[in-house]
Amino acid sequence: MADKKVPVKLEGTDFTQIFIAVFVIVISLVLFALYKRRKSSKRGILLTGLCDSGKTLIYSQLVHNKNVQTHTSIKENIGSYIVNNDVLKIVDIPGHERLRDKFFEQYKSTAKGIVFVIDSVTLQQDIRDVAEFLYNILVDSLIASSSTDVLILCNKQDQTFAKGTTAVKSILE
Repeated sequence: MADKKVPVKLEGTDFTQIFIAVFVIVISLVLFALYKRRKSSKRGILLTGLCDSGKTLIYSQLVHNKNVQTHTSIKENIGSYIVNNDVLKIVDIPGHERLRDKFFEQYKSTAKGIVFVIDSVTLQQDIRDVAEFLYNILVDSLIASSSTDVLILCNKQDQTFAKGTTAVKSILE
């Protein structure tokens, strides 16, 4: 017995339900792709702070796992840091007053987190500049709206005249 193919007639069929289902699937895929892109674009950790706070040394320890002699940076340093099979982009932003705003503006949209490095030895002398720079970061509209984490790192704690973390907190308040 031979199977006969019977043509399917689509006359009078309502395609509205099919169209709605396809439309919902397409919109869902687009939204999912946008969500993944947005999530993956925030992979940066910004190291920022005033000049000579130790950002570049921290950067080289994280990215290259070694201590190096550093000097005042005039351009950003960018490298990768792997933690729990997740690759983070570490960006060391120069601390010089004329450069830091330019580089911060350039990289803040990719920031998953910001590490604000404070020199615990010279904080008392630099408090006005430190407070102003930190305040500008905290009230930045993009940083505030995206709930970017900010960590204040008290560097150079091994030196004799370094302020402790409670003293730094009190001074900043």
